[in-house]
Amino acid sequence: MLANDNLLADFSRELTKLIQIGQKNAAKLDTVIKNQERLEAIVNDQKVQILEIKSKLEVAEREIEHEVEDIKVKKKGKKPDEFYHVNIHILAMFYTMLLIFFNIN
Repeated sequence: MLANDNLLADFSRELTKLIQIGQKNAAKLDTVIKNQERLEAIVNDQKVQILEIKSKLEVAEREIEHEVEDIKVKKKGKKPDEFYHVNIHILAMFYTMLLIFFNIN
C-alpha cells in the first residue's frame, strides 16, 4: 500500500505540473486571440479606407479620361500650323539658294 501511495504522490505532482502548463497555455492563447481580434479590426478599417481611396481614384481617372477625349476631339479638327510655317521658310530659303546658284552659273 505504501508503494501505491508513493506512486499516487508522483502522479499527483505530474498532474499538477500538467495542469499548470495547460493553464499557462490557455492564458497565452487568450492573449493571442485578443491580439488577433484587435488586428482584424485594424485591417478591416484599413480595408474600408483603401476601398474609399480606390473609388475616388477611379472617379478621378474617369474624369481625366473624359477631359483627354474632349481635348482630342477639339484638336482633331485643327492642324498644327507650326509645322507648315517652319517648312515654308525652309522651302523658300532652299528655292532662293537654288535660284542664286543657277543664276551665278
